[in-house]
Amino acid sequence: MAEEIGIPNLSQFSKLFHKQTGMSPTLYLQKQHI
Repeated sequence: MAEEIGIPNLSQFSKLFHKQTGMSPTLYLQKQHI
């Protein structure tokens, strides 16, 4: 999904993601990989 998101939309996506999950996308991905 990250590939579909353009760089300009990345910050907006991050804010939206953080609002919904309570954590940043990078943090979420790190937890998923562990």
